[in-house]
Amino acid sequence: MNIVPRIKKDESLISYVLRFIYANGYTNIRGFAKDWDASVSDIRNNIFNRKVLGTITAWTGIPVSTLESHSHNKWGRVPKLINRNSVKYCPSCVKERGVYHQSLWNIEPVTICLEHNELLLDYCVRCKEKISMDHFIMDVCPHCEGVFSYAKGPVISDPLSLQAQEWIQSLIRSEIAESDQLPILKGITVKEYLTLANRLSHLLQGCHSVANHSYVLNAFKNTKKYRSNNESAYHLHTNVYHLLDAFPVNFKNTMERISDLSPKIRNIKIKACLQLQYDAGLKPVFKLLAPLLYIPSHCIHKPSNPRKVPDTLQKHSHEATKVACAANHYIILDQEVPAEGFIRRSEAANRLGVSDKVQLNEFINNKLLTLYQFKKSQYYINEREFELFLKNVRGTYQADSKGRTLHEFLMQFRSYKLKLVELVEMILQGKIKPTCPVKNGKLSDVVFSHEELLSCRTLLIHRRRDQKGYTKEQVERLLKVDYATLLGLERLGILQPKEELFYTSGKRRISYYDPECIERIQERYLTIDQTCSLYGISKTVIQKCFREGKLHDSFHGLTKKYIVDRHEIERCLENRDLC
Repeated sequence: MNIVPRIKKDESLISYVLRFIYANGYTNIRGFAKDWDASVSDIRNNIFNRKVLGTITAWTGIPVSTLESHSHNKWGRVPKLINRNSVKYCPSCVKERGVYHQSLWNIEPVTICLEHNELLLDYCVRCKEKISMDHFIMDVCPHCEGVFSYAKGPVISDPLSLQAQEWIQSLIRSEIAESDQLPILKGITVKEYLTLANRLSHLLQGCHSVANHSYVLNAFKNTKKYRSNNESAYHLHTNVYHLLDAFPVNFKNTMERISDLSPKIRNIKIKACLQLQYDAGLKPVFKLLAPLLYIPSHCIHKPSNPRKVPDTLQKHSHEATKVACAANHYIILDQEVPAEGFIRRSEAANRLGVSDKVQLNEFINNKLLTLYQFKKSQYYINEREFELFLKNVRGTYQADSKGRTLHEFLMQFRSYKLKLVELVEMILQGKIKPTCPVKNGKLSDVVFSHEELLSCRTLLIHRRRDQKGYTKEQVERLLKVDYATLLGLERLGILQPKEELFYTSGKRRISYYDPECIERIQERYLTIDQTCSLYGISKTVIQKCFREGKLHDSFHGLTKKYIVDRHEIERCLENRDLC
């Protein structure tokens, strides 16, 4: 690392690290995170472990204590304080001081730049997509190629909003409320304020914002379809500040508006606020709020002209359509009622230890059990057939057997969408062999050893690979590349997904890759070590060929390693260009 830029006074550590690696010719941080044994998500959210800090100190000469003061390590355990996986910024600050990210901008309640009175932007003004830290430091939107520093944030002229931000930013810097600006909150910590704001947001939900009457407050953020979350945070914290300002006048006025709501909605709001009594640090605040949260019961008035519905129609509307049998496969017997040796599905479900007969119907539909119908529309299972089925699925009896329970086993593989009926089929086929610590126990009593867990994982991986292909994580592991390199290979046309699933917003959620395509890539593209071993050529000769332009890096700009195209090396060997 030859170029060492200076760290800005108010700069976040992730901003400095990205500027540092970009200045030295590297294009992404994933490779470094893998070397550091650190989470890429944590690093991008400005959280660094001691090993990473020590490495950065060795590169830059900046003391660990100084680096840590620019990180969010002290806030890492405070829930909902740090804006995760998104960036907000002040365009005027970027224009005046250059492209770097201030550490204060990453705090969720900080929504306004008090120096320029501008609302922080957390999206590209051209395409409205959210911003990642990597692209912000590059100052270019990857979606529309818009320049972030050319943007202009909305100017905030509302005195109450600016006053609220002054108090919040003072609280963040001092970590405890010392100002007399809000006497009711004096002495609370940042974590306690966030808990209070979250509870009061339920009270304010559906109300018009005091900063902009046309904006309706919502306690919940839309994370599936990305929208500007900084704007909602701005209105939320301004209204929470207004609620507690000039206490108790504003709070009483809000409660009067809430008293006009229906009892059902009103009670949900008040119940959320009553949770404050369980937080030790907020008990003094709750004592002041509690008398104001009480609303006398209101009588429910009937409408003056109720629309009458005939009694027969009312009765009919509540009747549910009855389904004869939820199971698809059954055998009809020419008998009125069953003789001995037949049991009902509810009893069979109870003997298996499953919740209800829904699971049992799946066993029947997959022909693991047989259902019989008698003339009076009664459905039964042959008891002897059921006992044999139960004996086979619960495995061998071992009093001291230990392992994962049936529920834990299914939860372990919920990402593979493993169903109980599929697991039972594996057991009956002998692919999985559970044991039962209870003599003559139920299916719910069985346990699975660690070896059976590994066997099941292998079976499910093969099943998913045969049905869909390799997942992104499996391809990264097989090709020994990171996600950024994987996307680069797709851009170069070397690798293309076999199947893609998307979110409703249009962004790709998951991809599956053809195993044959992965095998072809592994055969064609070799590392220098693999090339030396396969063709008996020394490293020195190959490196010389790269310098002379006889060989070219097939993954140029994607990885830190040189990758050799097998076709190119064989062509050079035929022409004797490697001599």
